[in-house]
Amino acid sequence: MTSIYAPVSTFPLSHPARGRVTRSFGLGKMVKVKYDPMLPNSMCYWNVNKLVKSEGGKLLFCWQILQWPGLYVEAHHHAIWQSSQGKLIDITTKDPSDHRLFSVVILDTSNAIDITWPPNIENRYVKLKECPEVDEYIAANHEQIRHRQRMTETAKRLGCQFDPERGISGKKSSEKALKGEIEEERRLQIRMGDAIKACAAIDRKTV
Repeated sequence: MTSIYAPVSTFPLSHPARGRVTRSFGLGKMVKVKYDPMLPNSMCYWNVNKLVKSEGGKLLFCWQILQWPGLYVEAHHHAIWQSSQGKLIDITTKDPSDHRLFSVVILDTSNAIDITWPPNIENRYVKLKECPEVDEYIAANHEQIRHRQRMTETAKRLGCQFDPERGISGKKSSEKALKGEIEEERRLQIRMGDAIKACAAIDRKTV
């Protein structure tokens, strides 16, 4: 199955809705950090952990602030690298739709997060457009992440293992027990894809 991704990009600090978005998220101050894509997309926690082991510095949890222009702003849980000189750098490759040469984040000092398994932290949203299509996209995203939380807990109970590069693995009996969860993930991927297509259609109408 080919996945469809929302065409998000880094939220600029100059955006006129910045104040409203910051207040709505209630997560803290947005900061601009250097973007230096050293390691693969969708692997932020393990990318930074790997770099800390080889180069020193620290792993910092944060919220990456993204937008689908005109539709919504998203706070996506993320990790960046603090070098031994104290510089904050986003080392994880962005989605192809994001061409900005910097990242905007809100540092997250709330809790220590276990990255031996995928954290599956729910995204937060501020809508820039009130419409059913955006509502459905947000609802579908929340349902997908909650399902992944449940699937991860099931895999742990079954004694499965997680590797960032290879994913979840286990005995054949465990894989059989996870079959229903995997089928549900496919259904949710289809729902997400349909929601993205619907948002893209209204996005084109507003251009």
